[in-house]
Amino acid sequence: MKMNLIREIDYKLLRARIIVAILFLAPTIVLLFAYPQNGIQGKKADDALMKKTNSFFNIFLLAKSVFVWDVNEQKAIYVKNEKESLPLASVSKVMTALVALDNMSGAEHVKITADSIKQEGDSGLRSDEKWKLKDLIDFSLMSSSNDGIYAVASAVESLKNDSGVKPPLAIMSVNQSGKEIARQNFIDSMNKKAEVIGLSQTNYLNETGLDISLNENGGYGSAEDMAKLFAYIIKNKPEILEATAHDKIELTSLDSISHTAQNTNEIVGAIPNLIASKTGYTDISGGNLVVAFDFGLMNPVVISVLGSTRDGRFEDMKKLVEATAKYLADDKN
Repeated sequence: MKMNLIREIDYKLLRARIIVAILFLAPTIVLLFAYPQNGIQGKKADDALMKKTNSFFNIFLLAKSVFVWDVNEQKAIYVKNEKESLPLASVSKVMTALVALDNMSGAEHVKITADSIKQEGDSGLRSDEKWKLKDLIDFSLMSSSNDGIYAVASAVESLKNDSGVKPPLAIMSVNQSGKEIARQNFIDSMNKKAEVIGLSQTNYLNETGLDISLNENGGYGSAEDMAKLFAYIIKNKPEILEATAHDKIELTSLDSISHTAQNTNEIVGAIPNLIASKTGYTDISGGNLVVAFDFGLMNPVVISVLGSTRDGRFEDMKKLVEATAKYLADDKN
């Protein structure tokens, strides 16, 4: 009798536990049958959808650092080591041009000095040749002319230091120490401007971006900073980079000497609605390229590629432009 009572109690306890377990598990069982996509199959489906819609999935790039920036939305679309400070090479010339036109109107006359001609490379400029400042900036950015951009920086400091009256022709002092002081003042202005814009990973050491030694470049910055520099110029001084959207331009100096400025960006024609571009390459930096293009009506996007190879920067950029366009198209749909 006692044994039967114990068995009955055990049975009631077991039945109660089973009922509690069923009630506890019932919602989960219902969800699994009603919504199987929330299970393993659903995760696979989500992953497949992500691969389909994410245009940057499995993209292979040679660049060490990349930043894709939607200017209007103030949003990063794609990043890769975007804050790493890397050698800029001739991308530095963009800041040189910005500082020059912050201080001058662009109509001033500039002489190509002997010191300018000594800079690495031959872009066809002649000693004592005279230019309108803005034309020389266009020529220098397009053809990445070291002698041209050096002359721009030198002339600006000469004009700034003039006794209140801007002469029609800027000629540096023959005093060498005065030249070096003026040059350092201009480079300091470049770094101050970078600080004002908020380029926290950027530091300029010269106005051209040429290597200073076997181990040191003339300027350092991140892909994020360079994209935001372009965005700043597009918004505030778009005329600085307008010429760089073309394959080549014809310019004539004040001495009536004709010059053809060929864009060092080899893929100008491959980027739809190109707004601006600037290349950079030295042995230390590798291949750099920054471009801005318009996706639709006034929807600028800036892409920075740093630390690629001489040819790889162009291939990297074409992939990134294509992926960005697809991403933005999907985003609008």
